[in-house]
Amino acid sequence: MINNFTKQCQQSKLSIICEQLADISKDAFAVNNGNIPKWEAAIDDIKKYSKGGVDYQAPYLHLHTKDGDTDTLQQSLKLLMPWRKGPYQIGAYNLIASGVAI
Repeated sequence: MINNFTKQCQQSKLSIICEQLADISKDAFAVNNGNIPKWEAAIDDIKKYSKGGVDYQAPYLHLHTKDGDTDTLQQSLKLLMPWRKGPYQIGAYNLIASGVAI
């Protein structure tokens, strides 16, 4: 997961601090957190969806989805609860920081 992040980071405006961000992320993953396998499995499931577009529709950062299996997407997203940031909208799902709306 860190390798994918580093690759994307190096191609962005964050490239000047990518190495530092990767090091901090590696330290975070080294912490014995029992949720990491659950989160990684959810992210792997979400990655199976075809990529869509991203735009801002106040107050949400809206991530468009192209796939129709929204029940499976919702189950995968719920594995990432509680939300720490947001609000996001992924397809028809509004995700807010408290994790209440989905």
